Amino acid sequence: MRPRLSLTAAFAAAILASGPSLSADPPKDPPKDPPKDQPKFDIDVPKDPLVGGSRPAAPSGVRVADVVDPAAFAIVQRAMKVAAGVRTLELVTSTRIEGGDPSKIPAGFGAPHSVTLEYRFKDAISLPKMRISPVASNGAVVFTHDGSGGLVVDNGAKVYRAAKSGWPGIAPFALPALPAWLTIERQAAASQGKKSSEMELRPQLVAASVLRTETVDGVECDVVRLIKSRDLFADDVGGGKSGVIDAQRLVFEIAYARTDGFPRRIVQFAETPAPGSQRTTVEFSQVRVNPTIDVRLFDAKPPDGYRDAAAIQQNPQSPAGNPAGSPAGSPAGSPSP
Repeated sequence: MRPRLSLTAAFAAAILASGPSLSADPPKDPPKDPPKDQPKFDIDVPKDPLVGGSRPAAPSGVRVADVVDPAAFAIVQRAMKVAAGVRTLELVTSTRIEGGDPSKIPAGFGAPHSVTLEYRFKDAISLPKMRISPVASNGAVVFTHDGSGGLVVDNGAKVYRAAKSGWPGIAPFALPALPAWLTIERQAAASQGKKSSEMELRPQLVAASVLRTETVDGVECDVVRLIKSRDLFADDVGGGKSGVIDAQRLVFEIAYARTDGFPRRIVQFAETPAPGSQRTTVEFSQVRVNPTIDVRLFDAKPPDGYRDAAAIQQNPQSPAGNPAGSPAGSPAGSPSP
């Protein structure tokens, strides 16, 4: 089974404290269509965008009291347009999950990560170039993806791991560090005006209101409360409206920055919490939308002198490893955690 990017597995991070200085040409408007061999998200992208287009026909979970405030909806629509227009991004995020079974929370949650992204195409599913690092590592552990393959290096142990389609496996912290809100909103923008059975299964916006103005990460934000309703079927997957047995209503309280429209905090919870339900809080800080970025940040080539951790594992008894770029040998050692 391929790893799934879920709403709770979502969000993260940005400017790497160490690395080349940011000096390059401003980001260019990318082509709309990627080449056929362009890598895509090799994960199941969620089919429940936080925001999506104009208000659709009400699902079975709608209530008489549900109202979509035009002011709130305008803020939401602006954010989706901002997401669709992102070409480069820098931010730091952390995700906190409360409730549920702690043992089922994936590694990487709760700790801040720095992330730098570059989108080369306008479509919603092509992988961006990525640079992700746990803030606590102070740049010692870094994952990069150049658009064709991924590389994680441990600068302390001077080892690396490389992978193409299986990149989440070599850097478990990278996937939850990605700002899933951005991926979801880009997909929502791309699907506006389109009708399909898949679209009908997505949670639909049924209510929206502006709660207050609040300063988050030093930025003035409009805090908007969204309620989304999703029809539940007999198998909770779908397969026909005749199978609807109930509706699930989720609440999102999102602090949208007035400066750039990008969220600074997202809180998600069930409107009627059940035993074991979770409450997820995602915080974005140090956000920079469409900054100039040095393309060398995304280099996915092993540094000279670093050893392949996969080869080290195959022969852990060897006294010496095989540095990158040197003749094949018998590596030893392993990357630090």
